[in-house]
Amino acid sequence: MARERRVSVSGFYDTEEKVERALLELTSTYGIPRDLVEVLVSQRASQRFYGRRALALGSQSFGFAAAGAIIGLLVATALSFELILFPGRDLPGVLPFVQLLGPNIGLLLGAVVGALVGLFVKKKPRGPYRRVLERDEILLVVHGRFASEAPAVEDALHRTGAADVQSR
Repeated sequence: MARERRVSVSGFYDTEEKVERALLELTSTYGIPRDLVEVLVSQRASQRFYGRRALALGSQSFGFAAAGAIIGLLVATALSFELILFPGRDLPGVLPFVQLLGPNIGLLLGAVVGALVGLFVKKKPRGPYRRVLERDEILLVVHGRFASEAPAVEDALHRTGAADVQSR
């Protein structure tokens, strides 16, 4: 038996009151949990709505730090094994350092380098989040609905004043 596809339904609102009405209808009439409904505004739209409290997209430093840590760990471990396994590299006092600290230092150094690189790479919105940049209005997104439920959610958004309602 095939599993039903899940979609996100989104629509634009031009007032905060319409968004509040839509939230009330979605949660009380349709029983959609509030944590599956997101209210988004762009930085420009935040000048008009919600008291300028829009969050800016951050950098990707955490993701790059994780990738750098893994790469640093793998490279340092490979170098440590190369120093340990192949003869002729028996330098006094170096072997314990290589065995114990080599991979750890590689992990930390990779994480730091990755985080620094990630500071300069800005996140790009994807999926329904990309839509918030289309207009200077409020975007309401209902996540994780079954495709068969999407028409009812779209209808609720239309009835509460949403424009450009889409399911993806």
